[in-house]
Amino acid sequence: MNNTEHKQVELLGIYNIMGEGLVVELLEDDKAALYDKRGLQFRIIQRNKKGLDTQVEERALQQLNSFGTLVEYSEFSNIPR
Repeated sequence: MNNTEHKQVELLGIYNIMGEGLVVELLEDDKAALYDKRGLQFRIIQRNKKGLDTQVEERALQQLNSFGTLVEYSEFSNIPR
């Protein structure tokens, strides 16, 4: 397997973590990692630069954005009340 060949990326879940807000869990090469919105955006940019597929990451970012207004008022929100 060469450097540009990667296993399929899989979205494992989206979590609302106290003190962190929304994060997504991605599985790639049998390794899971958590990304907040900014980290996910950075990952998309870096993978695009390498010519790698970012469909899973982009779909996860869309989901994070759609949850934004719901989470804004949750008990786990980072936004001061």
